Amino acid sequence: MRASLLAGLQAEGSLPGGLGLKRRAKKLRQCLCQKGSAATVSDWLCVYAFAVSEENAAGHAVVTAPTNGAAGVIPALLYYAVSHLDASSEDIRTFLLTAAAIAQFQGPRLAARGKSVPHLIGHDVEDIVLNLKKERFLGENSQLVFLPEEDIVFDLGDPLPQHPNGMIFQVLSEDGDILLSDTCFSIGGGFLCRAEELEEDEQSFVDTMKKNYPYPFDSSKKMIEMSRESGHTVAEMKLANEGVELGEAGTKERLDTIWEVMRASLLAGLQAEGSLPGGLGLKRRAKKLRQCLCQKGSAATVSDWLCVYAFAVSEENAAGHAVVTAPTNGAA
Repeated sequence: MRASLLAGLQAEGSLPGGLGLKRRAKKLRQCLCQKGSAATVSDWLCVYAFAVSEENAAGHAVVTAPTNGAAGVIPALLYYAVSHLDASSEDIRTFLLTAAAIAQFQGPRLAARGKSVPHLIGHDVEDIVLNLKKERFLGENSQLVFLPEEDIVFDLGDPLPQHPNGMIFQVLSEDGDILLSDTCFSIGGGFLCRAEELEEDEQSFVDTMKKNYPYPFDSSKKMIEMSRESGHTVAEMKLANEGVELGEAGTKERLDTIWEVMRASLLAGLQAEGSLPGGLGLKRRAKKLRQCLCQKGSAATVSDWLCVYAFAVSEENAAGHAVVTAPTNGAA
């Protein structure tokens, strides 16, 4: 990981492919060095992410991040399949069910206990944050004074033992006494869960899985063996498992919703212009790159289109808008 990042910070020139994209990590790092103490943590994280992503795009060695979704990759593949290969809704569902089954190996207990936040879909998160900064209150029924610059504390020490992506919520009295406290974790795929849900006995969960689901598997080896023995595809087995809780119709409805959010995010990214939020002044590129490919016509390759679609969703992600991540597909 370290070697890949350092290599990306030193490399110059264009990335391979037909789009002529220039490497930017080295130049952005130089800009941050000039900014000195004015450079924020987010600025540096962005530059480091660029460095590794560009190494990845160049075909060099990188280490992916299991369960940390590559926001642009899966939507890009699906959108290409629909718009260029006439993939059907059933094809999309099969793909998503297979991806979900693979994600199960990384933490079946987390995914099953997680909670999504569908009420945020379709909302501009940036507007929500701006309103919060203006109103300085949380909650609709009971209003709590909230000052983000004072009340959000970034702990850069050791992570919480249950999961690295954790956040502690506390409600304090005027004297600073803790009135309420809860700990939540972001476990990937847009799911949240509370601390007590992570602390449940692992064996108890495995027993529950075996008892309630027709095709219980907790490793890729078991999944493949079960597929061969049953004569069902991975997607078919996963559909049967999910159907225990939601029914087949309910599961397909959820999958359709996921795809619609993916598609809407991608289309929004292809239309948006201007700069991305943050201190680096990065310009959106998806719309312009798409126009270039349209001009290329048949000379544009599959890789060219996938790159543009991935840019579109990645830029929506960077803008704080609704996206659907890709479980177990590392965001390099």
